[in-house]
Amino acid sequence: MNINAKKSSPKVSVIITAYNHEKYIFESISSVLNQSFQDFEIIVINDGSNDKTASVINDIVSEYPEKILFINNDKNIRPKFSCNQGISAARGKFIAWNDGDDLWLPEKLEKQMKIFDMDHNNETHIVYSLGENIIENSKRIRNKFEGKLVEKNFFKEMFSSSFFLKNSMIVRKEVYENLGFLNEKYQLCGDYEYMIRMAASGYKFKLVNEVLALHRIHENNETTNRSIAINNTKIMLMDVSKNYPNLIKKYKINVNDRLSVCDYQIARFFFAKKSYSKAKQICLEILKNNLGFLIRNKTFFYFFILCFLPEIIHHPLKNIRLLENIYKST
Repeated sequence: MNINAKKSSPKVSVIITAYNHEKYIFESISSVLNQSFQDFEIIVINDGSNDKTASVINDIVSEYPEKILFINNDKNIRPKFSCNQGISAARGKFIAWNDGDDLWLPEKLEKQMKIFDMDHNNETHIVYSLGENIIENSKRIRNKFEGKLVEKNFFKEMFSSSFFLKNSMIVRKEVYENLGFLNEKYQLCGDYEYMIRMAASGYKFKLVNEVLALHRIHENNETTNRSIAINNTKIMLMDVSKNYPNLIKKYKINVNDRLSVCDYQIARFFFAKKSYSKAKQICLEILKNNLGFLIRNKTFFYFFILCFLPEIIHHPLKNIRLLENIYKST
C-alpha cells in the first residue's frame, strides 16, 4: 500500500473509493475539485484496480499535490475496508463521500455546509440532498432513491428504504468517532446499515431539497452484484431488527414485509434477465413465508401473476399502462 499525504487541516474530508474506474475517475475527482466551496481535502483510495485507474489518479495528484491524499492498495481489499481506510485518514471535521464513478454538482459542498454553519448548537449531524441517476450516455434520470424530507421517525423511514444516495451526504466526523467504522460484514450495503445505525442512535438529519449528487449507472455496477447486494441487504436488515428490537416495536415496523420486499426485488432482477422460472420460485417462497404481502402490495400482486404467464405474451403486456411501470422497473 502506497500513500502520499498532506499536512494541512481542512474543514471537509472528501473520501473517494475506486475500483476499475479508469473511465470515470477523472470526471469524479474533477467534480469535487470544481466545487464552489474549497476548504476540503480529497482522499482517494484505489482498491487494487487492474486497469489504469491508479495511473489516472497519479496524473491528477501531480497537478493538485496539496489537495489530494492518494492511498493505492496493491490488491483489492473490498469496498467497506477501503471506506474505513478513508475514515481513518480523514483530518476534516466533516466527511463527505463520492465513489470513483459518481459525480457532484458544483455547489454541493457550499449548499450543504451552509446548513451546518447555520446550526450554532451543532445539533445537525448529517446533511443529505436529492440525487439522480446518470447513465452511460450522460443522460440524467430521476433517481428512485432521490431523497425525501423526514421530520420524525427517521429510523422507521430508513429501515423501510434507503431513500438517499451515499454520495449525497456529509457527516460530522464525531459521528464516526462515536459509532465506529462501517461494518465490513455488509460489503455491498454497509452504507445503508450505517445510515440506519445513525438514525437508531438519534443523530439528526437535514435535507437540502435539490439535486446535488449524481449516481452513474453502468454495466459493472448495476448488474454484476445486484442480486448478491439485495441478499446482503436482507441479512443486514435481519441483524438490525435483532439489534434494535425496541425501535422495531416502537414504530410498529413489519419486518417480514420489509424482508419480502428484498425477495421481491431479487425476483424482479431475475425476471428482467428472463429467468422466469427463478422469479416464479422466489415469488412462491414469498407466498409461503408471508402470504399477507400479496394482499398488502398491489404491485407484487400484479408481478406475481406476470410470473406465471407464458413468455410469449410479455411483449404486448409491456404496453398496458397498468403494467408498464412493472416492466420498466425490471
